Amino acid sequence: MVAPTLFAAVGSVNLVETDNETPVRIAVVPDLTIADADSTTFASATVTISSGFQEGQDTLQRSYDPSVGNIKGSFSGSTGVLTLKSSGATATLAQWQAALRLVTFGNDSQMPIGGTRAISIVLNDGTANSAAITKSLVLIATNDATNLGIGRLATDIGNSDAGCSLAVKPDGTILVTGTSSVWTDSVVTFSFGSAHYQADGTPETSIVPTGQRWAEFVGSAEGSVVYNTTILPDGKALAYGYIVNDSSASPPDTRWAIARYNPDGSLDTSFDLDGKQTVDLRNYSSVNVATAQADGRLLVAGDHARPDGNNFDPAVMRLNGDGSIDSSFGSSGLVDLDFGSTKGGGVSSMLALADGRVMLACAVYDATTAAIRCGIGPTQRQWCGGCRI
Repeated sequence: MVAPTLFAAVGSVNLVETDNETPVRIAVVPDLTIADADSTTFASATVTISSGFQEGQDTLQRSYDPSVGNIKGSFSGSTGVLTLKSSGATATLAQWQAALRLVTFGNDSQMPIGGTRAISIVLNDGTANSAAITKSLVLIATNDATNLGIGRLATDIGNSDAGCSLAVKPDGTILVTGTSSVWTDSVVTFSFGSAHYQADGTPETSIVPTGQRWAEFVGSAEGSVVYNTTILPDGKALAYGYIVNDSSASPPDTRWAIARYNPDGSLDTSFDLDGKQTVDLRNYSSVNVATAQADGRLLVAGDHARPDGNNFDPAVMRLNGDGSIDSSFGSSGLVDLDFGSTKGGGVSSMLALADGRVMLACAVYDATTAAIRCGIGPTQRQWCGGCRI
């Protein structure tokens, strides 16, 4: 007998739960598919909250749909297991696929405990169990009453602040990164800034008394700007964007900037010795997206100035876990992508595939006249390009 095989997209999903409203539910594996070489019917399945389970709060349910045949389920509130069975093992592959797609997760508490839940699914064909597939779900527990009673919160970090990225850490707390001004001897410098919050919006004072930290990049004459943040599998956070080395240059001299934070909000000094890495790829360059490979190496991508210094192309670089450039990737660690456009473009999204390859979505544009970076006017045309390396 050949065991059934389950397929679903990898990655995690977020569920924003509120303690003052009807509990929200989300489908666990709405894209699940089943394959089995020698079985057309199946006997049972289990859907288990295998880690992070909050007894008395978390629940799994299977929504009613007559198309799923005689499949019935029962959920154990003490173990976090939803058991589904087909009487006589007569439910078909299509019916089981529909039934498992209808399984939802929710938290019934008015004071939900946030954090990551791992939910595992196993299917039995009457003889053998499939290998488990596991979906990661992050529950964001929001306390409307604490957030000023209106669901909004403003935090004064420096003299001029801008929140650019929002991420939920594995423990359910919230990390906001952006750019914050720091005054030194009447001179203002913009630096990477981060603010850490509990799920209810109060400052995470276990980080620092105010829940705020900065990362100043040495050698940046005019400061640094955060574009985005990625929470890594080990709970650390990677913030990235660019430093402004000389805004008066033509074009402006900007360089790739990456900072890695420990879960407690401090800079991770195992990353390029001080938690910060800058890469000079000629003028006018920045990091837009980043992700981690399964082996712990980091992929960062954005735009990269061409040798003429005026135009730019999408580019991706791989870093080792210690923040050093992985010279085995591309040309000395960098892959420079030329879509043939006059003015170039940058990477807007990136996936690290299971086989080690990288898939990128890029914004590229052309212009018959000089144009502001990323601008769109009547004499310009813009399109999207994709590639896999």
